[in-house]
Amino acid sequence: MNRIRGNTLINNGVVSGYNFWFDTTTAFSGTGSFTTNANFNTNANVTLLNGHQMLSLSINTGSSFNITGRVLKLSGGSPISQNGTFTQTNAMVEYNGTSAQTVSVTNITYNKLKINNSAGALLAGSVTVNDSLIIQSGILNINTRILTLSPTSVLKESAGNLITGTTGYITTTRTISAPSALNVGGLGAVITTAANLGSTEVRRGHAIQNGLNGGTSIKRYFDITPANNSGLNATLVFLYDETELNGKPEAGLKLFTSSNAGVNWILAGGTPNAANNSVTVSGLNSFSRWSADSSSVSLVINMAIEGFYNPATNRLNMKDTVRAYLRNISSPYAIVDSAKSLLDSLNFNALFRFPNAPNGTYYIQVKHRNSIETWSKAGGEAYSTVNTLNYSFINSAASAFGSNQVQVDASPLRVCHLLRRCDTGRNS
Repeated sequence: MNRIRGNTLINNGVVSGYNFWFDTTTAFSGTGSFTTNANFNTNANVTLLNGHQMLSLSINTGSSFNITGRVLKLSGGSPISQNGTFTQTNAMVEYNGTSAQTVSVTNITYNKLKINNSAGALLAGSVTVNDSLIIQSGILNINTRILTLSPTSVLKESAGNLITGTTGYITTTRTISAPSALNVGGLGAVITTAANLGSTEVRRGHAIQNGLNGGTSIKRYFDITPANNSGLNATLVFLYDETELNGKPEAGLKLFTSSNAGVNWILAGGTPNAANNSVTVSGLNSFSRWSADSSSVSLVINMAIEGFYNPATNRLNMKDTVRAYLRNISSPYAIVDSAKSLLDSLNFNALFRFPNAPNGTYYIQVKHRNSIETWSKAGGEAYSTVNTLNYSFINSAASAFGSNQVQVDASPLRVCHLLRRCDTGRNS
């Protein structure tokens, strides 16, 4: 056991081996680290003067640890036992272990909390964050808990590094007046309206919602509850992460709204933007629960047409209508269902709905007014009425039956459906 009873402690190395005990009033500084537990005995009054790396803390009754203005990094599995006084004014606590950590919450309100652990972290209980919550690396699993951001706190996430959890939610309540593209608390619900919303709670949960046109949602929903909730003429931009798609094709995402916490849903529509991971809907008179789904889309085809593709811009020169058929995989390859769609010139997607096709394995046949018809590769594709089938022709000639396509670009690799007219140039 190591004990410190002096007025100062400077650690520029590594404290390891036995647990370490603070017994007196101590000014604690240095650039080193602890690889063992630091205990704060009754009457210990410790002030951290530099940012420091530690394994874990036991702040016992009658003791105090003041980290005002500092960064305290913790690598232990469940690193804080707090029964005394833990002062964090303008300070940050960073969880930076190499295996999964549990975020300690008992007798703790965090000022700034950072998750910097690729193995992830689990919330031990409900907690409040007063300044900022930063998910730098890894996942923070809410784990049935409620994570509250104060009215001035903000969530900062990046792609794939975010809050998740099948139950529980993150919430913030703040007074909002005539917001313009306001991402409330950084939760991902971006609101624009000329109305004064007043005291507004925004909750974000990650449980899959059921009953959206008979389908299921992506792994994100918002409950938006303003004091003034009528005649808003508002716009909502619903942001999501790629990991939350739940198998749904981004190009077909639409927003749904529920006024009874997800029991019944109404299609609100909206415009998806796969590049920005968003769906936007305007003209809203009120807010409620919101989620996104693309279950009304049976098939998403990724394709391009020779003659329409421009290798200088890596896009098609125009949008155009295509028709897709589902055909049986045995002779005479009867048509089971068909649908028309508009092929997008930027993302090369065409979305189809097949209301009459049962579950099965089918060939996908695509026709265009100026192209040779193209079938999917030999053997057919498994189709389910409850999941959207995604099929790409554009990245490999082998994705078409008989490799019946032509390469039009090498970087990125693009293959296209053959033109019916041989005398038409590829950039015409």
